[in-house]
Amino acid sequence: MSQVDFDRWVADQQAPTTLPVEGDPGYEGYQAFLNKGCIQCHTVRFDDTEASNIVPPDAFNGPDLTHFASRDVFAGAILPEERESHDEALKRWLANPPEVKPGSFMPDLGLTEAEIDALIVWLDGNE
Repeated sequence: MSQVDFDRWVADQQAPTTLPVEGDPGYEGYQAFLNKGCIQCHTVRFDDTEASNIVPPDAFNGPDLTHFASRDVFAGAILPEERESHDEALKRWLANPPEVKPGSFMPDLGLTEAEIDALIVWLDGNE
């Protein structure tokens, strides 16, 4: 990767993502993110700075989810496993993170299948 390409990638990663609004495909997933405790650990930087969730540096921080869909791997680069799609791995992860990765700091949030599906739609839209 050239320096120019790397600098462009860094700038893209630092840019905010679009805040989903009611009617957007990712809106229900964003609502699950807000209501299921995800905001306690995960930062998301939106184009609407008042809606951005910035976890303070002195608090426990999970990965920044602003551009989650731009990543090929997640959960400490253990997922997806060989022959597993990104969405299959994400579904398995969100259903029970400690089972997928023992010792993980991400708890099992007791998400329903509908909440998991909605979160995947939202996260897949965060490029």
